[in-house]
Amino acid sequence: MPMLPAQSVKFASLAGAVLLSIALIIHLHLLGSRSLPSTSSSAPARPALPLTSPLVDIARRPARIEFSVAGLFLNLEDALTLDLTLQDKEYIPISLLEQGRPAGTFGASQEASKSQKARQPSGNGVLSSMLHRRNHITRTKDSVIEQGVGSSVKILIAVTSECCSNSSKSATRRAEARKTWARYIWDNHPDADIKFVLAQPPAHERASAVASLSSEASKHRDLLVIRGLETYKNLPNKSLRLMRYALTSPAGYTHVLKTDDDCYIRYPALAATLQQLPDDTIPPKNPHMQAQMRAVYKGCLENPHGFFALRNEDSKWHIPYEDMPDWAVPWQRKYLAGWGYLLSMDVVRYIVNATSHWDRAPDQAPGWYAGLHWEDVLVGLVASEYTAEEPQDNAAFVAAWKGCSSSTAVRHLDVEAPQLFQELYRMELAGEWDAESVKCSDGEYAVEDYWSWKGWRDGLTGVQALGDVGR
Repeated sequence: MPMLPAQSVKFASLAGAVLLSIALIIHLHLLGSRSLPSTSSSAPARPALPLTSPLVDIARRPARIEFSVAGLFLNLEDALTLDLTLQDKEYIPISLLEQGRPAGTFGASQEASKSQKARQPSGNGVLSSMLHRRNHITRTKDSVIEQGVGSSVKILIAVTSECCSNSSKSATRRAEARKTWARYIWDNHPDADIKFVLAQPPAHERASAVASLSSEASKHRDLLVIRGLETYKNLPNKSLRLMRYALTSPAGYTHVLKTDDDCYIRYPALAATLQQLPDDTIPPKNPHMQAQMRAVYKGCLENPHGFFALRNEDSKWHIPYEDMPDWAVPWQRKYLAGWGYLLSMDVVRYIVNATSHWDRAPDQAPGWYAGLHWEDVLVGLVASEYTAEEPQDNAAFVAAWKGCSSSTAVRHLDVEAPQLFQELYRMELAGEWDAESVKCSDGEYAVEDYWSWKGWRDGLTGVQALGDVGR
């Protein structure tokens, strides 16, 4: 056997030492891992591993919710804080408001009313000085009707719902909507978005509101909280701010349906209403007809007599003289019911622009603006100034006391929501909505008879009566 060089001997010795060390480490590891009887009953137990699973972290993370403008997500507790500092994203770019500046003629009407101390004439419900808009918003197929339904139409369905004082009832309606008409839209119509719009609770109710909404906000990304107190008389704020949301969204909405959580929505019929010219009442069943993209203000003319200031203190819609004196009342001006109306984005922009201008310059606002707590009337007054025409009843928007048909797009269920959601959804899946006449109520009243329905409704236990009002 030949002699190894000195360097080879040194290398072999080093390699052997390394292998010996590895073998010793393996041996000690195996020895320590054996199950040996304890030599002492007081031997400390091995500390438990920390729970660092991503699932645990997500469960412990505070719920986040969309707030005020598209894409702004805050912790739920912050979003429900009334005096939350204004966020940078809440400022609306001037470019979004450049079109459709307020004409200022509302103020002129106000001064005329002051001097006359008399009712404004009902007439066409449109100020004569706004008629020049007919040259700007031409009633022709080329200008008003632009794109095909289902191609570039994208509707935001904004569902106003209560946050807190009546949270259990409202939460149930939202949950049932997600199982029924909202599910149908999500499954079949990706060109529509649905947001349930909540306002903020009083400070003393914030903790309970956070607790009741936390699970829902974590599970669903369809909730939107806007600034302002959650009260019935603050509905104008909620509706105007959801319009601001639509304007700031990068989704490219072409229309906004403002509706309530006691309504059942049928999206195909809703999109079909955009196949109409303004003077149509029943949507044509022509999938190839193009859509009305501008000057859209559609809904139910539930009160054909127009607006009156109700001085009866027992009425749900009571307006004190101090809030709106007679000279400021827009007497007999017509408007569409607040439980469901459809607007194109040019109308939305004009409404937001006009009301924002009046908020900044109250002396230029019409006399009714500060004291008008009913959002449907406010929206109707401003929208009809832009469209330069009286709002018309649309058969696709069905009041609670009327019957349904295959063209029904928005059905106001009122006190029958959400009990009827599941049945109407079953009928949708079974194709029963294709009938000429569709049963969409369970109440003990004569369908199409407002006074019969009102008498039945006002007699229900636990339901606030409508009071002394007309249609």
